[in-house]
Amino acid sequence: MDPVRGYLEGTEDLVVGVARTASVADQIAAWIRDQIQFGHIKPGDPVRETPLAEHFGVSRGPVRDALKMLDRERLIDLGGRSGAVVRTQSSAELLSIFRIRAEITALTMRTAAERERRNPRHLDAIRDGAAALVALAVDRDAPVSDYIRVRRRLSTVINLVADSPYLNRLGLELELEIALHWAAMMGKARQHQSSRAWLRIADAIIERRPDDAEREGRAIVLDSLSELLRPEKGIVSPL
Repeated sequence: MDPVRGYLEGTEDLVVGVARTASVADQIAAWIRDQIQFGHIKPGDPVRETPLAEHFGVSRGPVRDALKMLDRERLIDLGGRSGAVVRTQSSAELLSIFRIRAEITALTMRTAAERERRNPRHLDAIRDGAAALVALAVDRDAPVSDYIRVRRRLSTVINLVADSPYLNRLGLELELEIALHWAAMMGKARQHQSSRAWLRIADAIIERRPDDAEREGRAIVLDSLSELLRPEKGIVSPL
């Protein structure tokens, strides 16, 4: 079994119940969300109802419901004359989202490090997830989608340790908006930096070092913003 599948399957029982039962529209929305996060559909690209309905073998009703979900998540824009398109964001929006996300991430990491009663399996999953990210970063053939999948699961487990539904909800809402740019942010060079940062975060949480966990949590988000604002990315222009 490959390490990504091994990690995801090995931690599946830890996150059972985190997600609600998925309807057909939920499943379609999740698939579109993945395509956006993995960089297969980019900001400004159209998202057509008919091809999606044919792909999933359903009527256009569930597809329309899925697009409405993604519109509420601010991943899809349904307001234009040309139909649904993947949202684009101004530099001002992006800076605001990342800066708020950085503070929420910092507080989540601190809370996870400070939590008195913690499931040892959660801590093992945090350590294993960070190690899996390092392995993916050095594997030239590993697709960015594998890195993103493990990164998402690691974040979910850390949120379980932090045990703060309010922080989790706020962080998830902002992370969905950041997801528009995940693939663009996660080139191999950035994966090397990010995976090492996740190792430091994992160690700080496991060893109960809240100040370090908070600092590293904030830094990893702001470093991603710096990567995204690099001129050669051609995504947004810094203010």
